[in-house]
Amino acid sequence: MLFLKNKKIWVIGGSRGIGLGLAKEMARRGAKVIISARRDAAEKFPHEFIPLDVTDRKKLKSLCAKMDVDGIIYSSGILSPSYVADMDERHVQELIDINILPAALLAAYMGKKIEKRRGFFVFMGSVAGVVGVPLSQPYGGGKDFIKNFAESVAVEFPKMTTHLVSPGYVRTEMISGNNFSMPMVYSVKKAVDIILFGMATKKFHIVFPLPVYIGMWVIRLTPVFIRRQFWKYFAKYVVKEKKSTKHR
Repeated sequence: MLFLKNKKIWVIGGSRGIGLGLAKEMARRGAKVIISARRDAAEKFPHEFIPLDVTDRKKLKSLCAKMDVDGIIYSSGILSPSYVADMDERHVQELIDINILPAALLAAYMGKKIEKRRGFFVFMGSVAGVVGVPLSQPYGGGKDFIKNFAESVAVEFPKMTTHLVSPGYVRTEMISGNNFSMPMVYSVKKAVDIILFGMATKKFHIVFPLPVYIGMWVIRLTPVFIRRQFWKYFAKYVVKEKKSTKHR
């Protein structure tokens, strides 16, 4: 893929899962990749590593002031399936601090710089952002924000290529805490191949698997009283036991 050759790309949240998979494949294809994460990924990715906790706003802003790159992939995120009644302030705040706010700040700090280089910015959304369903909050609501925000960025920075990646279930540590059956789980390799192809063709919305995405839209168009009946079945036969927060 020629669009990656000799390009300097910053992957935030690249110590595991899709982020690490993208970093490795882009480096293999000739990109100069920098990984940032809370823990050292050097043993997995033998290239440049800059430690970063995205909740450290001062460090994030300082790095952005010094960083000169052709592209950014924001892949940091947590997933904590929860009933609304079980959420607490810490639970919601952590998701905002990791999934939402850093992505917005990165676009604010880096958008003009990347646009000058005719580069790209990748936001990591989810099919969960299509519609609110049980056990999807506050994660799904956060991904709905990312979708809305990425659409604004795509318009405001016309010379920067903006991508919104909305995956379904991908076999990573992140989904290991899910306590329900998951349809059409993709491998990290398959997800990476789909994402890179979408980036190469400058597609704004890279979404997969398509049947799951369409299914979420069908649910969105369904009246709430029908969703309630579906939830009775879902809760009785699909949900097993609640598990803890997992990072992407």
